Amino acid sequence: MVEKARVISIDGERVTLSCSDLAGCKACSGSFCGTKQRSFDAANTNNLDLNPNDEVEVFVHPGKAILAGFMVLIFPLVLFVGGFLASGPWLGVTSEAARVAVGGGALVAGFAAVYRYNRRHGNSQMPSVLRRVSGADSSHA
Repeated sequence: MVEKARVISIDGERVTLSCSDLAGCKACSGSFCGTKQRSFDAANTNNLDLNPNDEVEVFVHPGKAILAGFMVLIFPLVLFVGGFLASGPWLGVTSEAARVAVGGGALVAGFAAVYRYNRRHGNSQMPSVLRRVSGADSSHA
């Protein structure tokens, strides 16, 4: 998916972007940028000369977007359900509240695992800035 976004700030190879108008989205009709005032980080792997307020095109790899959704939402939820269900037969927990607590611990462990995964893989999971569409000085119309 190729999206248009506006540069908010630059920190080395990491660029913080905000979604521009939804009409600028080519492939997905704004599903990635559908949230108002959403900002996200992207990697400037092409070492483009970018400045705040530049409009850029960003490539969001569909496979990475699906993996990110799975990692953030589904994986911890599966661990919660697994912890809740397994705590009875494997740990001998009979109290419903204790089983929920074990599931909650598994949920927290799932979020911690996702956090460690994202820290370890860093820029490889981020969208990539493809090119600058317009500079900050030419964006006033």
